Amino acid sequence: MPEAQEPGAALISNRKRNHEFTAVQRAAICAQISEGKSYRVVAVEFNTSSSTVFNMFKRWKKNQTHESKPRKGRPKKSKPTPIETPTETKIQLLPDNSSVYVGKTVGGDL
Repeated sequence: MPEAQEPGAALISNRKRNHEFTAVQRAAICAQISEGKSYRVVAVEFNTSSSTVFNMFKRWKKNQTHESKPRKGRPKKSKPTPIETPTETKIQLLPDNSSVYVGKTVGGDL
């Protein structure tokens, strides 16, 4: 006969110590607190501390989201933006009123 598992056991089976909870795990923790379970009971079910559960629920009540916020640190290196230089197209008018492309020059009038 299979043993009865705790509600959070399936959600924490692949979580390592000091690793972040996923948004689904945070939602499950906050749902259990909202149902009336104590922070300590939920902490035992999810193999974490009661202060972590308390802070997670407090953050959810404040922000209404389970997503992670961006971390501090050096920003990613941005790619340089291309600088558009003014160009002038030269077209030569031929005697038979047709035109021919001569080329472009860089600089033109600013």
